Amino acid sequence: MDDSRTAWVGTVAKALGLRGEVVVRLATPGSDVLGGVERVVVESEVEERRILRTRAEHAGVALALEGIGDRTAAERLVGRRIGVDRAALPPAAPGEFYVADLVGLAVVLPDGRSIGRVARLESAGDRHWLEVEHAGGRSLVPFSEPLVRVEMQERRVVVDAPDGLFESEPD
Repeated sequence: MDDSRTAWVGTVAKALGLRGEVVVRLATPGSDVLGGVERVVVESEVEERRILRTRAEHAGVALALEGIGDRTAAERLVGRRIGVDRAALPPAAPGEFYVADLVGLAVVLPDGRSIGRVARLESAGDRHWLEVEHAGGRSLVPFSEPLVRVEMQERRVVVDAPDGLFESEPD
């Protein structure tokens, strides 16, 4: 599937049981995005996979996927991103956005100075960070208000960063 049409919504955290289920840690915890689609994209695979079953799991969402019938097959998916075709998603409500839509947005300081671009999002439990690619390399920025403000209309993320966050490391 064309990567520009894919909204990456989570990562396979672990295999579950003996019948091939996987637990997906969602980029937006508590989201029901996987309950509303019939097929998913597994990172590094060409074809989409049909979802056979979904259910809530304390660490995310448990999925049974077509063609993944045992624990060994499920374990091969651990660490891979799970995505959905953007056309299968409902439009975001006014003032809201899909986390996947942040990747590639410009990152600016509150005074408008350009810093770089959002390279990707990182999540660990209920904590989320923007990985910002800039002239000095890459930096992780806690994805929380008031430090970060998303302005989707302007296609940018405003970061009120502490001094030195986006400077290159000394040699």
